[in-house]
Amino acid sequence: MTAGHDDLLHAAEALAARVPQPLAGLARLAYNYRWSWTPGGHELFASIDPVRWERCGENPVRLLGETGLEALARAASDAELLERIEQVETAVRDDLARADDEAVATPQRPIAYFCAEFGVHRSLPVYSG
Repeated sequence: MTAGHDDLLHAAEALAARVPQPLAGLARLAYNYRWSWTPGGHELFASIDPVRWERCGENPVRLLGETGLEALARAASDAELLERIEQVETAVRDDLARADDEAVATPQRPIAYFCAEFGVHRSLPVYSG
């Protein structure tokens, strides 16, 4: 892996150490923008504190870093939320583990090209001009 990958892993682990252990999966997801297009990903973070989620610009790293311990403890005891975290983590992990040959373009599986000018998510500002 690359040094950048290692930096992300270290940052995710540092964030995971700050939140209650049952929410460690959210910290790992926060550093991988796949959460933003995985069904249910957005709602995971919004359910922690909807108002703070909006104030943080829907930035999951900020949300987990700025949310109080009481709210995090409440989320960590929510069995439904923990199950949804596991589902989204599994979906992201499966996506990362899929074989490269699945990425071959076919009429049934077209490839979309990303233009950074249009952005990935509002929490990742891209300035061009």
